[in-house]
Order: sequence, then structure tokens, then C-alpha cells
Amino acid sequence: MLTLWSVIVAQRLGLDRNEALTLGKALSGLTAHAKGTRLGIFEPTPDAVKALRAQRRADAGVVPVAFMGRQVPVVQTDADLRAVSRDKAIDPASGAIDHLAGKFGESLDEVSQAMQELADSRTSSALPLRSSICTWRFGPMWPGASAAEVPWAACRQA
Repeated sequence: MLTLWSVIVAQRLGLDRNEALTLGKALSGLTAHAKGTRLGIFEPTPDAVKALRAQRRADAGVVPVAFMGRQVPVVQTDADLRAVSRDKAIDPASGAIDHLAGKFGESLDEVSQAMQELADSRTSSALPLRSSICTWRFGPMWPGASAAEVPWAACRQA
């Protein structure tokens, strides 16, 4: 759900589809890693490793961009802006669309439309704050339900 919502928010904020797909993929990965660390699934990254990564990213022209409550690393490529994962610019064709289709199934168009309507109902300056609130609000409403099973008509009313 977070990937799709972040793609829609990024597009609403003026990024093109490919830029938005990479940002959504990176944001979801960062969020999943942070949750895994909190749950003890992943070990926290040592400070020395963080410093080395930060230096390597800075040398490569990667800069952090505040997006939906996280600092997402991005780089300007010859084509456009791309989010970065594991020190490489994310390819927008690297499975984000397949991931969304797999998660939402036949509901993808309906879900996309509902989220687009929500994003369009807010001013762009209110979106980053609302984005975090909406992700938090919709996620726990149907615990255990897959994204394809969530009643999206009810989300529209919420």
C-alpha cells in the first residue's frame, strides 16, 4: 500500500511516473528495513558503515530528499531524478509495477483511483503530512487483509 500511495503522492507533487516509481520503491524498502530493525529481524547498521555509505553517496552526487517522513537518497541521472538503493539508481522498470499488480490484483485500478482522488483533494503543500497520516490510517484498518482484500470503497469514504 505504501509503494502505491507514495507513487501517487510523488506524481501529485510534480514528479513523472518513472521518478515516482523509484521514489515509491525506495521509500517502501527504507520503511521495511526500519521496521525489521525495530523488530530485531535486522541488526542496526554500525555507525562506521553508515559513515562510509554516506561518503560514497556524497561522492556519487546522491543527496537525501525529505519525502513522507523519511530521507530518501536520490541522484540526478541523464534521464531524470532517481531514488537510490544500495548505492545504485533504481530502474523504474525493475519490478515496481509488477509488485503493485501482484499485491493489489484486480483491485489495482480501483485502489489507484481512490488514492488519486485523495491526493487530488489536498493541496500539494499538505500532501507530505497527509501522506504519512493516510498511510498510517489505512494500513491498520483491516489487519491481516492483503491489499487486494481491503474494501477500497470504504477507504474513499474515510
